[in-house]
Amino acid sequence: MSQVGDIRQRFSQLAKEHGENPALGGINRPWLNYQQLNKLIQDRGNTLLDAGIGRGNIVIISLNNGPEALSAILSVASVAIALPVNPQEPVKTLERLLERVPVKAVIYEDNRQNIWKTLAKTHGLTQLPIKIAPQTPAGCWQFADIEKTSQTQEVVGSLADDTGILVRTSGTTAEAKIVAWSQASFLLSVGVAAKWMGLTSSDRSLCVMPFSHLHSLLRSCLPGLLEGGSVVCCPGFDRLQILQWLETFQPTYMTGVSAIYQQMLNQVQETEWHHNNCSLRFLVSGSDSIDSETVLALHQTFKVEVREFYGMSEVSPMFAGTEKGKLAQQESHSLFALEPWTITCLDSNGEPVEQGEEGEIAARGGLINPTLKKLEQRNLTDFSGWFPTGDWGSLDETGGLQIMGRVDDRINRGGQKIAPKAVERILEQHPYVKRACVFGIPHEIFGQQVAAAIILHSDQTKIFKENELRAYVAGELPNYMVPEEILCVEAFPTNLVGKLDRQALVTLVQQKQIEAQQKRQGRYLANSFPEKRLREIYQELLQISEIDLEADFAALGGDSFQAMSLLIEIEDRFGTLLTPEQFLQHSSIEALAKLLTQSLVNSPMPPIRLIQEGDGKYPLFVSHSVSGITFYATKLAQYLPPSQTVYALNWQPPEEDISETSISLEQYASNFVEAMITCELEGGFCLIGHSFGAQLAFEIAQQLLSRGYEPAFVGLIDDEADLHKRRFGIKSRPADPQNINAYCKYLLHSYVPQAFPGDLTLLQAEIHNTDILADPYTGWKDICLGNVTRLTIPGNHISVMGESAIAQWAETLTQQLNQSRQLWELNQKDPNRLTQLQTNLETYQQQKEIIALTEARRAAKTGNLSEEISYYENALSLKSTQSYWVYRNLSHAYWQKGMKEKALETLNQSIAQEQIPIVGYEIMANWLRDLKREKAYEKTLAEVIQYDEDIAIVQKALGKLMLHPNFSQNLRSPNTEALQEVGLNRAIADFPNQQSVVRF
Repeated sequence: MSQVGDIRQRFSQLAKEHGENPALGGINRPWLNYQQLNKLIQDRGNTLLDAGIGRGNIVIISLNNGPEALSAILSVASVAIALPVNPQEPVKTLERLLERVPVKAVIYEDNRQNIWKTLAKTHGLTQLPIKIAPQTPAGCWQFADIEKTSQTQEVVGSLADDTGILVRTSGTTAEAKIVAWSQASFLLSVGVAAKWMGLTSSDRSLCVMPFSHLHSLLRSCLPGLLEGGSVVCCPGFDRLQILQWLETFQPTYMTGVSAIYQQMLNQVQETEWHHNNCSLRFLVSGSDSIDSETVLALHQTFKVEVREFYGMSEVSPMFAGTEKGKLAQQESHSLFALEPWTITCLDSNGEPVEQGEEGEIAARGGLINPTLKKLEQRNLTDFSGWFPTGDWGSLDETGGLQIMGRVDDRINRGGQKIAPKAVERILEQHPYVKRACVFGIPHEIFGQQVAAAIILHSDQTKIFKENELRAYVAGELPNYMVPEEILCVEAFPTNLVGKLDRQALVTLVQQKQIEAQQKRQGRYLANSFPEKRLREIYQELLQISEIDLEADFAALGGDSFQAMSLLIEIEDRFGTLLTPEQFLQHSSIEALAKLLTQSLVNSPMPPIRLIQEGDGKYPLFVSHSVSGITFYATKLAQYLPPSQTVYALNWQPPEEDISETSISLEQYASNFVEAMITCELEGGFCLIGHSFGAQLAFEIAQQLLSRGYEPAFVGLIDDEADLHKRRFGIKSRPADPQNINAYCKYLLHSYVPQAFPGDLTLLQAEIHNTDILADPYTGWKDICLGNVTRLTIPGNHISVMGESAIAQWAETLTQQLNQSRQLWELNQKDPNRLTQLQTNLETYQQQKEIIALTEARRAAKTGNLSEEISYYENALSLKSTQSYWVYRNLSHAYWQKGMKEKALETLNQSIAQEQIPIVGYEIMANWLRDLKREKAYEKTLAEVIQYDEDIAIVQKALGKLMLHPNFSQNLRSPNTEALQEVGLNRAIADFPNQQSVVRF
């Protein structure tokens, strides 16, 4: 392997060793030898230094694909920092790039001159236009107009450990990252690639990959050049010319992505080209997955070895590759780690999994190149030094790595995680299917659905039937993995570098769904909660995804057996027993939803309904949802022990003669308290509820305790204590009881939760909103005098109550119930237990500051700003340090009252109390923007980027804030440089121990 050094040193050595041997070639251009290439790199680098461009300066290279792009990148990287971009990129994309990175200069061809003149003027860039004479050797170019610097201080070039090149990732799943590579880092990576490919000075590469992508440099061009070989740089991939280029230039190897190789195979088939004139000795695929059928076709067509590598822009060198002498994606589909990397797969806790088990692929041992994203620097490794790749896979007993796809590409269908690769392999085994791509599409019930795009064999396009293919998959895989949407395409869409564009496929499927709905008559969009739940039941029973809500059950394919199953499911989930006659008269989803809603209103059930008899000890009461339905009680009972007694709390319509002033959540909860006390059950009451149901369970627990019944367990599923203003509405006229959803929301909006002297258990969804950042206990610890236990359960606010999610967290709930029972039994041995709880509560509630805070929240509910402000100010005068929500509520009240300065001052006090003040800073930035205080606005953004915890809710908050439409405009102010410096200095500070150091 070649020794690592800086670029100028390496090419000087190559010029001595290989002299007039050809180095760089192009289409219809004479060869450039090593002496000429070295002289060009040295001369152009010196010219840049004379112009004041050197170490730490970023130079954009906007050149068409070809040998000049390669020589320009090497020339710039030898003294400064090269940032290659695609010259065909839209101006808006270039604008965003220039806003993120402090670029010094730009090299461009004449055909982009007008655009770059405008951008250079706007962003203060030095323009470096170049001229290319067609008769000169490949890679030769001259600066058209460049002046020497007049500054007295000498400009120096980069060192080996300095950043030499910035590259942008393809950004297929998110905004493209910018990765910094030192000269030493990419020379090391090139050396490993050359060794893995077995290159010598007699090898020649045909480069068809774009130079805006790292693949062209690290895989196609430099491995051969640094071994004394040669490279032909084509003007990108051209399907019509590729076979002619193979014959003309006689390359010994070529690298590319799967999409390029598939087009080559198609061209071979169309032209009847024969491999006899082919000089290739191997092909290399990487940067995107390649399927086994394509590999086998390449091997049979070109009679060469096909190898695959696995790497990422953030690391040096590449992680793994196919073993020499073996075909990629054949036999075990395995790749093997390359020195100096060690590879493992991690579970959700960051622990290595057993051999054969799947997990997130991680590696350690090599260099990790710093990544800049939105001016912030993230820690790329975990505490044990593992670099998580974001890919999903497994290791076999031999150490072979199998890649299943991106972690982000995994489909989460109602809590069931599906690796697309597993479904793709089954699809591709069907005789109709040539290639398959599986991906997730949004679904309002399951979160995501499984969808597949397929390319059929040419002779199967007319006889293909979607249902047959779906049935074939169902025979091999569980039902939840069967694609619900199948789309036939002629070719898979790709991005600019040839990678598969899954988002484009999602769009195509969604267009197909819209077109199909437009062609049909009927209604397919569920308008109410009962309709959504009924549609879910229909989908499960009938195994169809698109259901006309106006269609009768029989018209949808349902039979009598399925109809009986449907009635059982409706009783379980809605608590309503329908007769077969009722069902026959109302068998469409629309009609059934109306019937069930009317039944809840006009024929209410008793307050409590037995779901699971159990042993009668420590009964668990499950609160109904905001829709009035306890739809998850039955499913929850199924996953709890058979001995656990479970009741559902059913919707209770208000009495006809109840006065408007008496309507409250407290009054509503009393209905259930009376019914529960009359039950002759053993042990303490256990309560649980989700969202609205959590608030109802909390109030019932309050009333039980006030009447001498200490609950054994109070579980609150993914809801907040509703202590700050953003979480509740101003109390208005009560909703019509016929509209259960609106009526329950009114009850919630009029509710001011009081302090609770007992213990609470929070079951929080792992995908939470940003309020958890300020306070992980979301306010409950502020009104709970006992202990608050936090448990994390899988899913988001909606999906946590789906059956698949309940199946995962029911065991956790069981364990918590058992612990709570043991503690309750211990507490009941104290004869003064209830008295002590009541005394603690009364002592707390009699504090003047607590009275003031309670009245402030009541005033906020009624929209009385003056009273709200007065009470909050009174509370702060009694105790100057309060929870963050006190300051935030007061700041909002000040802002609404027009007291802007006081609002900003008080919000700063809130930020000081928040554990991670992302939301506080977001509010502050929005207010400062509204006040047109640009400097303070930018300072706030600079504070925000300190908080770079690698969790989704922080990224969501940061993204929402920093992508605000006014953000880029404000960054053009004089403080732009200072703000950029904050972000870039953090990038350096976060990587003090890296061998590959970023210097700007």
